[in-house]
Amino acid sequence: MSQFHFNSGSVQGEHGEAEQLPKGFYNAAITGAEEQKANDKGTRQLLITWAVADGEHRGRTVRNYVTFACPSSADAQNIGLRFLKNICQSIGKPAVNDTNDFLGIQHVIKVGQSEPKQGSSKTYAEVKMTYPRGSGPSAEEAAVTATAPAETDSQPAPPKKPWER
Repeated sequence: MSQFHFNSGSVQGEHGEAEQLPKGFYNAAITGAEEQKANDKGTRQLLITWAVADGEHRGRTVRNYVTFACPSSADAQNIGLRFLKNICQSIGKPAVNDTNDFLGIQHVIKVGQSEPKQGSSKTYAEVKMTYPRGSGPSAEEAAVTATAPAETDSQPAPPKKPWER
């Protein structure tokens, strides 16, 4: 057990559910990359954290678990390795020797929503793709998209019948 001191009376306001980072493009940098063992079957992941660098959402973070070793699923491993390759290309490092090699280099991230896990309707913001600064979406496009309202997944209205025009 470790000592931990906290007085809830010193905290103003109430805790609410945190809002997700809206879908869009953001200038961001990786602020954390930690290797983690996901299970006892040998699956290993990196927990990568990005922080938005500018605009309305400056300082907000988004995290992804990226699988890089998965003895039980070659598909899961290949998806993770391709995403790590994408990150390396966007930060201009074809190879890394330490998780710290990912940190602090600004690039553009495309944020989307995760698929709900089985038995849940909860989705999470996640990085879908990364781009080097100066290619892919421009910094201006990233800033504009980041402040635009989030897209909705609602269905478009059905077309009107000829007599309803």
